[in-house]
Amino acid sequence: MKQYEMFELEFKGAEPEGSHADVDLQAEFSVNGNTISVKGFYAGNGTYMVRFYPAETGTYTYKISGVVNASGTEICEASAGHGIVKAEDTHFIYGSYSNEDLKEEDYGKYKAWLCAYKKKYF
Repeated sequence: MKQYEMFELEFKGAEPEGSHADVDLQAEFSVNGNTISVKGFYAGNGTYMVRFYPAETGTYTYKISGVVNASGTEICEASAGHGIVKAEDTHFIYGSYSNEDLKEEDYGKYKAWLCAYKKKYF
């Protein structure tokens, strides 16, 4: 597992009865005293999936419950990525940066992209 990259767990099971969209599948991922809950889904062909986006490094423990029951551990290693881009006040920052950490070159790249986008589509 890599920090800031999607992690997937895949399980085989019987096709759900009724709705394929409303499946009873939950997962809890815990690391460094924090627990994050996510819902799983039916992907078709007898496959259930849980997707998780780790923001912290460390050893995660997970517990899957519902139509599939499982548990385990996974080590999350540091990544060169910056995390999810999110809005902060009137600009965007990477999830791993605070406002003070936003690098001028990143802002310059974003500003150039935004100017090009506005010109082309607005």
